[in-house]
Amino acid sequence: MLLAAFSVLHTSWNWGTRILVFRIIAVGGYDYGKMPLRYFMEFPADVITYVLAAGAYAVYWDWMRSRDMESELAMARLDGLTRQLQPHFLFNALNAVSGLMYEDVDRADLMLERICTFLRSTMRSPDSPLDSIANEVLLARQYLEIMQARFENKLVYTIHCDSSAEAIQIPTLLLQPLIENAVKYGQDPESGNLDIQIDILLSNRTVAVRIRDHGPGFQAIYEGQGLTNTKRRLESRYGVAAVLRLSAHPMGGAISELEIPV
Repeated sequence: MLLAAFSVLHTSWNWGTRILVFRIIAVGGYDYGKMPLRYFMEFPADVITYVLAAGAYAVYWDWMRSRDMESELAMARLDGLTRQLQPHFLFNALNAVSGLMYEDVDRADLMLERICTFLRSTMRSPDSPLDSIANEVLLARQYLEIMQARFENKLVYTIHCDSSAEAIQIPTLLLQPLIENAVKYGQDPESGNLDIQIDILLSNRTVAVRIRDHGPGFQAIYEGQGLTNTKRRLESRYGVAAVLRLSAHPMGGAISELEIPV
C-alpha cells in the first residue's frame, strides 16, 4: 500500500514539476505521455527507489538505536564506578579520624564535622554520574579542609579554576583520588609540610587539570583503587580522548595531569 502510494505521488510529482519548469523557461509544453500508462511504466523504477530508501532508513534507525544503547551502557558503567568511589573515600576519611581521636579529640571532632559537610554536598549533587567543575572544586575544597583539620598548619593548598570552565560537566568526584594521592604521598620528607596546588584551565576545547604536591616525587605514588577507578571512568566517558599523566616535577614533588575534551 505504501509502495503504491509512493509510486503515484512520485510520478505525479515528476509530471507536475516538469510541466511547471517547461512553462517557466518558455520552451513549450511538456508531453509526459498518457498518465494511466505512465504510472505503470514508472512503477518498477519506483520499487527500486522505495526499497533503497526504506533500507537506508532502517540502517540509520538501527544505528541511532545502537548508539543510544551504547551511550546508556557507558553512563550506567560510569555511574557504577562513581558509586564505588564514594565508600572508598568514606573509609579513608574515617580511618584518618580513628588514627587521630586518641591523640586530639577536638581535631577528630572537627574532622567529623567537615566530613559531614562534605557528604551533605555530595548528596545535594544531581543524581547523575556527571557534575559541574564548579561543584567538583567545592568538593575539593571541602575535602582539603577535612585534611587541614588533621594536619593543622602543615597543610597549605591553593585552587585556581578558570571561570569559563566552571559549568563544564565531568565525572563526579573525578579529582578526588588525585587529591587524595597528593595528600597521602605529598608531604615534604624533611618538614612534613603539605603544599598542594590545583589549577584548572580551559583551552582549545580541552579542560586541563594540574595537581602538584611538593613531596618526594612520582616514585612514591602507589596506583591503588582510586587511580585505577579514575582511569576506568575516563575511558568509559571519553574513550581515548581523555589523558591522565602522572610525573615528577623537575623542581621536586609529583604532578597529576588530566586533559578532558569538552
